[in-house]
Parts: sequence; C-alpha cells; structure tokens
Amino acid sequence: MVTHRFVPPVLLAAALLLGACDDGGETDASPAPAPTAGPTVAPAPEESAPQATPTETTTGGGETVSYVALGDSLATGAGATTSYVEVYAAALEDQTGVDLAITNLAVNGWTSTDLLTALQRDETMRTAVAGADLVTVDIGANDLLGAIPFYASDNCGGDDNLQCLRDATAQVEQQWAAILDEVIALRGGEAAGIATIDLYQPFIGNRRVADDFDVLRPVMDGLNEVLTDGAEARGIPVAAVHDAFHGPDGTGDPNDAFLISVDGLHPSNAGHEVIAQELLALDVDWAHAD
Repeated sequence: MVTHRFVPPVLLAAALLLGACDDGGETDASPAPAPTAGPTVAPAPEESAPQATPTETTTGGGETVSYVALGDSLATGAGATTSYVEVYAAALEDQTGVDLAITNLAVNGWTSTDLLTALQRDETMRTAVAGADLVTVDIGANDLLGAIPFYASDNCGGDDNLQCLRDATAQVEQQWAAILDEVIALRGGEAAGIATIDLYQPFIGNRRVADDFDVLRPVMDGLNEVLTDGAEARGIPVAAVHDAFHGPDGTGDPNDAFLISVDGLHPSNAGHEVIAQELLALDVDWAHAD
C-alpha cells in the first residue's frame, strides 16, 4: 500500500503557464505588452536556481527501487487528483513486484531553463538524480505557452505570426540537450534508467487560440521532434503521448476521450492513466537496481 507525504512546491506557475489555477478554471491570462518583433529568447539566469521541494511517496516491504520525477505540472498532477508519476509507479509495482520510492521534484510552471538551472545548482535534485534507479523527465510545454500571448495578440513576429513560437522551440532544443546531458552526467555517464515523453497539444483548451489548432500543429510537431530527437540520440526512450492523445494522424481532440482536465489545459485522471501506460510500454532499464 502506497502512502503519501506531500510538501507543497516553493514555486508556483504564473497564469497561462502549466500550473494549477486556484479556482480550477480555465487558464486565460491577458496578453503581455506586445513587442514589435516577437520576444527574444533569454539566456539561463545567473541568480540562484529555483528550488524544487520534493513530494515523496514511500512504499514498504520487498525490494525497493528509487524513482525520481523531473518536470512541470504534468508530473505534479495539476488539474487532477493523481499524476502519471504515481500511476506509472503503481503499474510498475504491479508488473514487477518491487516497491517504488518516489521523489517527485517537478514544479508547476517550470520551463526548460528552470529545470536546467535546478539540475546545475540544486544539490537536493542533483543528489536525487545521481542515486535514482529510475528517472522520468517532462518539460517544454511552458516554453511555448509563454509565447502564446504574443501569438494571440498578433505580435509573435515573422510573416506568419509564428516567430516567437519558433524561438521558444529553439530555446527548448538548446536547453533540452543540456538537460539530458546533465542528467546522464549525474548518473555516471549512463542513459540507462531514464525515460521521457513527448507532449500533447496544450493549446487546444485555450479559448484565445483553440480555433488555431491547424496553424499551431506544426509548432507542436516541431517541439516534439526536438524532444524525441534529443532523447533518442542519447539512447533514452520516449513515450508517444501525443499520438495517444490525438491519434496517429494528430488531429483528434483529447477532450472527446475526457483526457483533459476541467481547467482545459492539464491532463485529467484519465489522461494521466494514458501517459502512464505509454511509459509502461517502454523498455526502460533500471540503472542501479539489483
């Protein structure tokens, strides 16, 4: 039987980012002041890294495997009463008979820059990753969501009003490579025991841009290509969450299958079940497990 000890995160997401809303309603922030040529991509900050406060789940009896989850509000379970992290761990326990000790270091609203900074500077996170048997990572959606106000106000830049989204994707590509390299380095240069996911379309429930699904689809495809290529180049398996949510042709609405929370942005409990099943389908070696 799994018991939970929850410690609230010290960082909360801003409106529109992948963080839980206080009223559980749909996220819909007013657009930021519009630049004339789209937002520039900022380098990683020099100030102290944001600190992730772990949510720990302990299990009892039998062989214990340590599982560290990194990411944003997909991994925290914002908008739902569970998360794919917990569902995946429970399924692994049922499948293998081992007990999983979970340290969830995900933080609502984190971007790729936030996660990279923490991996480089947060000793709690670095120690946890170094000693874990299993690590899952999700990141990147908030990088795109941060550019949506510019797109929605026709100030994204470029002839097609998509330049700020391309810039955000380019930032993720750079940071994602560094994130994976840092995780691998912390684990003695081994990619074993690491898994990640690609992402469903986070714009679909946003009232301001939901009608632009076909326009934004190539942007999401580009981000998922970055995530998949970066992981597979390092021998890290990728769970096919996008196809599971949208179908193999990429046009399905996950709301039709009740995979999106009432907040219109995050996965529902059913959505987290789907993500966990896609992770469970991967062949992941546990790096340090006996």
